[in-house]
Amino acid sequence: MPRTRVRTPSSVHPAPTTRTSVEALLPVELGAGVAGSPALCFARGVRAGRWVFASGQMAVDYAEGGRIAADVLRPAAPLSGRPKHYKEAARIIDQLEQVLTAGGSSLSQVVRSDQYFTGWGAVSHYHTERVRRFRPLVPPTTSVLQPRLLLAGADLDAEYMAITPAF
Repeated sequence: MPRTRVRTPSSVHPAPTTRTSVEALLPVELGAGVAGSPALCFARGVRAGRWVFASGQMAVDYAEGGRIAADVLRPAAPLSGRPKHYKEAARIIDQLEQVLTAGGSSLSQVVRSDQYFTGWGAVSHYHTERVRRFRPLVPPTTSVLQPRLLLAGADLDAEYMAITPAF
Protein backbone atom coordinates (compact mmCIF):
# COMPACT_ATOMS: atom_id res chain seq x y z
CA MET A 1 0.00 0.00 0.00
CA PRO A 2 1.51 3.36 -1.00
CA ARG A 3 2.19 5.92 1.71
CA THR A 4 0.33 9.20 1.64
CA ARG A 5 2.02 12.30 2.94
CA VAL A 6 -0.16 14.80 4.67
CA ARG A 7 0.98 18.38 5.05
CA THR A 8 -0.10 20.17 8.19
CA PRO A 9 -0.24 23.91 8.56
CA SER A 10 2.55 25.47 10.61
CA SER A 11 -0.03 26.58 13.20
CA VAL A 12 -0.59 22.91 14.10
CA HIS A 13 3.13 22.19 14.42
CA PRO A 14 4.82 25.53 15.13
CA ALA A 15 8.52 25.99 14.59
CA PRO A 16 10.66 24.74 17.48
CA THR A 17 11.54 27.24 20.17
CA THR A 18 14.96 28.73 19.58
CA ARG A 19 17.54 29.32 22.29
CA THR A 20 17.17 33.08 21.91
CA SER A 21 13.53 32.92 23.01
CA VAL A 22 14.29 31.29 26.38
CA GLU A 23 13.98 33.62 29.36
CA ALA A 24 15.21 32.94 32.90
CA LEU A 25 12.62 33.70 35.58
CA LEU A 26 13.55 34.84 39.09
CA PRO A 27 17.30 34.14 38.95
CA VAL A 28 18.96 33.24 42.27
CA GLU A 29 22.57 33.66 43.39
CA LEU A 30 23.52 31.96 46.65
CA GLY A 31 26.81 31.89 48.54
CA ALA A 32 30.24 33.18 47.64
CA GLY A 33 32.22 31.40 44.97
CA VAL A 34 35.72 31.77 43.62
CA ALA A 35 36.88 35.36 42.97
CA GLY A 36 33.61 36.87 44.19
CA SER A 37 31.35 34.91 41.86
CA PRO A 38 28.28 33.27 43.38
CA ALA A 39 28.67 29.62 44.39
CA LEU A 40 25.24 28.62 43.11
CA CYS A 41 23.34 30.32 40.30
CA PHE A 42 20.05 29.13 38.88
CA ALA A 43 16.68 30.32 37.68
CA ARG A 44 13.60 29.33 39.64
CA GLY A 45 11.88 28.95 36.30
CA VAL A 46 12.26 29.37 32.55
CA ARG A 47 9.91 30.64 29.89
CA ALA A 48 10.33 29.17 26.40
CA GLY A 49 7.74 30.48 23.98
CA ARG A 50 4.31 29.80 25.52
CA TRP A 51 5.75 27.30 28.03
CA VAL A 52 6.76 28.06 31.61
CA PHE A 53 8.88 25.49 33.45
CA ALA A 54 9.28 25.85 37.21
CA SER A 55 12.45 24.12 38.32
CA GLY A 56 12.66 22.04 41.48
CA GLN A 57 10.59 23.98 43.98
CA MET A 58 11.36 23.43 47.66
CA ALA A 59 10.21 25.34 50.72
CA VAL A 60 13.28 27.58 50.49
CA ASP A 61 13.79 31.01 52.01
CA TYR A 62 15.95 32.69 49.36
CA ALA A 63 16.55 35.74 51.56
CA GLU A 64 18.18 33.46 54.16
CA GLY A 65 20.72 31.90 51.85
CA GLY A 66 18.61 29.22 50.21
CA ARG A 67 17.90 27.08 53.25
CA ILE A 68 14.57 25.49 54.03
CA ALA A 69 12.48 28.26 55.58
CA ALA A 70 12.63 28.45 59.38
CA ASP A 71 8.85 28.67 59.69
CA VAL A 72 8.54 25.37 57.83
CA LEU A 73 11.05 23.63 60.08
CA ARG A 74 9.50 24.93 63.30
CA PRO A 75 7.78 21.93 64.91
CA ALA A 76 4.02 21.88 65.13
CA ALA A 77 3.32 21.99 68.84
CA PRO A 78 -0.27 22.19 70.08
CA LEU A 79 -1.86 25.44 68.87
CA SER A 80 1.37 26.56 67.13
CA GLY A 81 0.35 25.91 63.57
CA ARG A 82 0.08 23.32 60.89
CA PRO A 83 2.31 20.23 60.47
CA LYS A 84 5.70 20.68 58.76
CA HIS A 85 4.70 18.85 55.56
CA TYR A 86 1.61 21.01 55.11
CA LYS A 87 3.67 24.20 55.58
CA GLU A 88 6.26 22.84 53.16
CA ALA A 89 3.60 22.13 50.51
CA ALA A 90 1.97 25.56 50.96
CA ARG A 91 5.29 27.39 50.61
CA ILE A 92 6.20 25.39 47.49
CA ILE A 93 2.93 26.31 45.78
CA ASP A 94 3.29 29.96 46.90
CA GLN A 95 6.72 30.04 45.27
CA LEU A 96 5.36 28.32 42.18
CA GLU A 97 2.82 31.15 41.84
CA GLN A 98 5.69 33.67 41.90
CA VAL A 99 7.46 31.85 39.05
CA LEU A 100 4.26 31.49 37.02
CA THR A 101 3.40 35.19 37.47
CA ALA A 102 6.92 36.17 36.34
CA GLY A 103 6.40 33.99 33.23
CA GLY A 104 2.93 35.37 32.44
CA SER A 105 1.04 32.28 33.61
CA SER A 106 -0.96 31.10 36.65
CA LEU A 107 -1.92 28.00 38.62
CA SER A 108 -4.89 27.46 36.32
CA GLN A 109 -2.45 27.08 33.39
CA VAL A 110 -0.34 24.29 34.96
CA VAL A 111 -0.49 21.21 32.74
CA ARG A 112 1.86 18.83 34.60
CA SER A 113 3.65 18.40 37.89
CA ASP A 114 6.15 15.94 39.30
CA GLN A 115 6.83 15.70 42.99
CA TYR A 116 9.45 13.90 45.03
CA PHE A 117 8.92 12.83 48.64
CA THR A 118 11.34 11.46 51.25
CA GLY A 119 8.57 9.49 52.94
CA TRP A 120 4.87 8.72 52.95
CA GLY A 121 4.24 11.29 55.71
CA ALA A 122 4.59 14.20 53.27
CA VAL A 123 2.33 12.78 50.56
CA SER A 124 -1.11 13.40 52.06
CA HIS A 125 -0.29 16.97 53.16
CA TYR A 126 1.04 17.88 49.72
CA HIS A 127 -1.89 16.34 47.88
CA THR A 128 -4.40 18.03 50.20
CA GLU A 129 -2.80 21.43 49.54
CA ARG A 130 -2.43 20.72 45.81
CA VAL A 131 -6.13 19.86 45.44
CA ARG A 132 -7.11 22.96 47.42
CA ARG A 133 -4.94 25.30 45.34
CA PHE A 134 -5.45 23.81 41.86
CA ARG A 135 -9.24 23.38 41.99
CA PRO A 136 -11.29 22.71 39.96
CA LEU A 137 -8.76 20.82 37.79
CA VAL A 138 -5.67 19.19 39.29
CA PRO A 139 -3.05 18.65 36.55
CA PRO A 140 -1.61 15.22 35.73
CA THR A 141 1.23 14.28 38.03
CA THR A 142 3.89 11.77 38.94
CA SER A 143 4.93 11.16 42.55
CA VAL A 144 8.25 9.56 43.49
CA LEU A 145 9.53 8.39 46.88
CA GLN A 146 13.27 8.75 47.36
CA PRO A 147 15.59 8.55 50.38
CA ARG A 148 16.55 12.24 50.58
CA LEU A 149 16.58 15.58 48.78
CA LEU A 150 19.37 18.08 48.12
CA LEU A 151 18.64 20.42 51.05
CA ALA A 152 18.73 19.32 54.67
CA GLY A 153 15.26 19.35 56.20
CA ALA A 154 13.45 19.10 52.88
CA ASP A 155 10.91 16.30 52.51
CA LEU A 156 9.25 17.56 49.34
CA ASP A 157 10.43 18.86 45.96
CA ALA A 158 8.23 19.59 42.95
CA GLU A 159 8.55 20.61 39.30
CA TYR A 160 5.82 22.12 37.19
CA MET A 161 5.04 22.86 33.54
CA ALA A 162 2.51 25.50 32.51
CA ILE A 163 1.41 27.35 29.43
CA THR A 164 0.70 31.02 29.02
CA PRO A 165 -2.66 32.31 27.81
CA ALA A 166 -3.00 32.68 24.05
CA PHE A 167 -1.73 35.97 22.68
